[in-house]
Amino acid sequence: LETESLESQPSRTPVPVDQLDRSEVEEALAEAIAHLQPEQRELLEQRHFDGLGFQEIAARSSLPVGTLKNRYYRILSVLREELERASRG
Repeated sequence: LETESLESQPSRTPVPVDQLDRSEVEEALAEAIAHLQPEQRELLEQRHFDGLGFQEIAARSSLPVGTLKNRYYRILSVLREELERASRG
């Protein structure tokens, strides 16, 4: 039985964001981030842009790692939904 990596398999369903060009994605993402609550933006910035780990953020914020992970992945979900909405125009 031969297996292929997920990366080499064609996508089964098109991702709506693929319908946007790069500048449209950047604009939609910037707008979606601007609509986040300040504490959500801060967590996103620390994790994604500053490259901090959840342990480091937890130490700085005094919040449990599990809480931070839950919030972070919820933020990603919200951003994904906003990008999908933007792609439907």
